[in-house]
Amino acid sequence: MGTNRCFIGIEVDPRTGRVILMSAIDNLIKGQSGQAVQCLNLMMGWDESLGLPQVCFYP
Repeated sequence: MGTNRCFIGIEVDPRTGRVILMSAIDNLIKGQSGQAVQCLNLMMGWDESLGLPQVCFYP
């Protein structure tokens, strides 16, 4: 919780030949405002996490 991570899992179903893709993201802190701060930091050449909470929030 409280990260910008996305975990992706990929499997192939041999019976159907289909690819199954699953993903899980943490968006408790990572909303539009968090994205805006992160983008500003990147554009200005600052540390990407500057001004973003480092400690997870628990709902």
